[in-house]
Amino acid sequence: MSIGEQNGTSHSLRATEDTGKVVIHPATGAAAARMVSALADEFDRWMVDEIEELAQVYENASASFASHARELSALTERLIEQANLLGHPQVAAIASRLHARIMAMPTDFAPADASLARQIGELRDAAIR
Repeated sequence: MSIGEQNGTSHSLRATEDTGKVVIHPATGAAAARMVSALADEFDRWMVDEIEELAQVYENASASFASHARELSALTERLIEQANLLGHPQVAAIASRLHARIMAMPTDFAPADASLARQIGELRDAAIR
């Protein structure tokens, strides 16, 4: 007995060959594209929020880089992932450079290094484009 016969309809379900391909109806694809487009501004705000959180931790780290290095590293990793996910390759590239720089610094470093501040500025600029 087919499912259609069980629930009183004339429709039946049949298993088809597994092709590994998912076919999406054009109307569904168009609706998904509209939803992503509508969320684009929200994605941009998320990027700005992530960058500002990173900048705030960096500014607080001026007193003790060692105690903030792990948090800065985690924040840059998260920023890289978010930027890649949300389609911000320039932000991801800058965040990757910043992460590498943070990881290469000695724990007794005092962040007077202008290159970190400059890279955070680049992140801010890239996020608003």
